[in-house]
Amino acid sequence: MIDENPFDYYLLTEPRKKVWNYYRLHSVASDGYPVTRSAFDDSRTVEHPMSGAYMILEILNAGKNGNPDTRLINERADQVAIAAQNRMEELNDSYVYFYEPDDGVTPYQFKFFSALTQARYLGAIGRLYLQTKKPEHKDFAFALARSFRIPVEEGGIFLENDLGCFFEEYPTELPLYVLNGWISVLNELFIHARKLKDNQIKDLAQRSARTLADMLPLFDMPEMMSTRYKLTGPVTSRVRFDKPQDVKIDKITINTGNKILKKSIADSQSYGTFEVVRLPEEAQPYFQFKASLTMVRYPAASNIKLELTSECDQKCEWHIGITQYNPKFVTQKIVGFRSLGKFYLERGKNEIELEIPLDILVPSVAPAVGFTKKIDGKLYNAYHFIHVKGLAQLYGEFGLGKFKHFHKRWLDYVDKWPEFPMYSDPELALEPWVDGWAGAQIGVGGEVAP
Repeated sequence: MIDENPFDYYLLTEPRKKVWNYYRLHSVASDGYPVTRSAFDDSRTVEHPMSGAYMILEILNAGKNGNPDTRLINERADQVAIAAQNRMEELNDSYVYFYEPDDGVTPYQFKFFSALTQARYLGAIGRLYLQTKKPEHKDFAFALARSFRIPVEEGGIFLENDLGCFFEEYPTELPLYVLNGWISVLNELFIHARKLKDNQIKDLAQRSARTLADMLPLFDMPEMMSTRYKLTGPVTSRVRFDKPQDVKIDKITINTGNKILKKSIADSQSYGTFEVVRLPEEAQPYFQFKASLTMVRYPAASNIKLELTSECDQKCEWHIGITQYNPKFVTQKIVGFRSLGKFYLERGKNEIELEIPLDILVPSVAPAVGFTKKIDGKLYNAYHFIHVKGLAQLYGEFGLGKFKHFHKRWLDYVDKWPEFPMYSDPELALEPWVDGWAGAQIGVGGEVAP
């Protein structure tokens, strides 16, 4: 570790120190990489893949914030860039920063890399090259750009289907369609293509931007004066049996978003497409599980089918969890269950199937973004403002009318928040915590660290 206060080492201003206190900045690694405290274990320190990209931008912004020492700024930014590159792996002629199981950064038990993390590095390294003109930084930026062409089928982040082309947070069995990541990725790709003359990336970004423009209505939530974070998420089922000890669950089939996924109990995985919460037994007479569903093809139906074996004739009842939006929660809580079907099981093999009503599916899998970023005792809605500002930047880079329309529509929602009962809690901050928010008007671009 470098024995210096990390907030001073990275040349942070007082407002940015507050943000990095929120991001749990702890220390500086011996090679200059930022070390933070784990969000899952306060006693553990970690090297978050995203921290390096954000810190390069913070250091480069020191010049804008009144620090005249260009040599020191370039030296510290160089140091973090080299440290980050040394932590990456080469894949398909590109550099990628992998998240690992049990790394203290992510709850997922598989190795992956993220489109948003790659994009943040693309922007940071590109800006570093433009400031220092070091050719190794230009080579690094182009290598990072090539990672956006690795398809999800090969463990990458580029998804193409009949709806268009997308960039995923990470490869998943059922795509998440995360809006803030998608917008942020596109902005970084357009900036890179324009400033470093990368026409291949420009073409890719334009294709995906057209897809995004067509899908923006799905992320719009006028009933909540807000926007959605993503289009895919879990729905909880509870199937109650008369004689649970006589039931064996054989197979679960999830049919959603034009995808059919077949699962067994052994496929259960936390934060996965299918997760068993409780198996039926005499003391607990129900089978409870979570299945990921998507509204990407709204209003198309989503179905779940259970194949099971019963050792006797009996009845069962299928309930679905009802969620209630709370702006303070990242994950919405189940407040009750609704009975959607009663079934008679014969002795032997049985199949039961349920279509999930849209009034349950949509709020469960794609609720409004919350006020979950706590700074100075107030809860801020980070993602809605990221969506709004991101669309302004996108319109400046690639002037599709839909970007302008939804930017204005979503910005107008903010003006109505003070009168909206759902957001009346005094702990909620109804203004953004983003430096330079005045720049979030149509046609004004620019890179902003978190």
